[in-house]
Amino acid sequence: MQPLSPAHLRIAIVDGDVMAQWTRRSRAGFGWTDFVDAPLAEATETYLVTVALNGRPVRTVTVNTPRFVYALADRVADGNGTAVTVTVAQSSAVVGPGTPASITLTLP
Repeated sequence: MQPLSPAHLRIAIVDGDVMAQWTRRSRAGFGWTDFVDAPLAEATETYLVTVALNGRPVRTVTVNTPRFVYALADRVADGNGTAVTVTVAQSSAVVGPGTPASITLTLP
């Protein structure tokens, strides 16, 4: 019943902000036979996103799209750091967050 981990999680710096994007996965269907997204299989599309700086969790937010922007101003307010780790888990109204996916970006 737990949602699958997001696929193709990637992060990049865009105008000083850290942008994370991913592709949702679904337990309701894995084929892409009609060339549209797999069915959601949840009541709503929500993701729990956790941000860590140098391994220290600093921020947790819920988003409704497969994208999150960690603004430079927020990063500075959170204490800055040399490494940003973004962890994303798709949420289920029934069982909560699913298996997470994580990625780390070392900042210049």
